[in-house]
Amino acid sequence: MTVIDHELRIKELPKTKRGHMIRLDDGTVGMLRRWRAHQAEEKLLVGTGYDDRGFVFCHPDGSVYEPDRFSREFVRKQIQHNRSHPGSPLPRLVLHGLRHTWATLVSTRASTSRS
Repeated sequence: MTVIDHELRIKELPKTKRGHMIRLDDGTVGMLRRWRAHQAEEKLLVGTGYDDRGFVFCHPDGSVYEPDRFSREFVRKQIQHNRSHPGSPLPRLVLHGLRHTWATLVSTRASTSRS
């Protein structure tokens, strides 16, 4: 999902023109299945007005979230945490940076477990 000329658009493929495989643990898969069941209930309640485009995370009526909402919420949660924990603040990090941070942590963990 992206915004082009103030209009929400769905991107077909990432920049590399390939999809990404994401491995999920059993707990995450279970949570996503429960969430999908919850969405099915919402879809029944809304009826024909449900905007079903197959999104996992959307408004109760199926409409999409504005993409920058997640970045704003992420920053808001960082600020909230840092105010509540002044002795152990989180470093300033943009949401997209988590992708790189996770890759680094997984790589470091994998090399440590092989040692």
